[in-house]
Amino acid sequence: MSDLDLASLVTNAFFRLRRRGFNLGVSEHLAALALVEEGFATSVDQAKTSLKLLWCESRSERSQFEPIWDDVLIEAIAAQSTLVGLSNDSKSQSPPASPPP
Repeated sequence: MSDLDLASLVTNAFFRLRRRGFNLGVSEHLAALALVEEGFATSVDQAKTSLKLLWCESRSERSQFEPIWDDVLIEAIAAQSTLVGLSNDSKSQSPPASPPP
């Protein structure tokens, strides 16, 4: 899980939360990206905790945040697994045979 792109997770969570009615704007998105880029949130768990503090203004939003973050994380892990699988498949295939002379 350490190979996940935290900035992408932040961005995907940001847009998902906005669609759910969270009052998030450009400044909140940039602040969250700064947390990741400047090394304040270097793991998935740190990012989750930091974003919850930064973006959730009520107990209701905090409880809504959890499943949304989990969905974004699951999708990122699934996408990464698919990419790794595709990469391994292309490496394991033998090159096409040369036509006979």
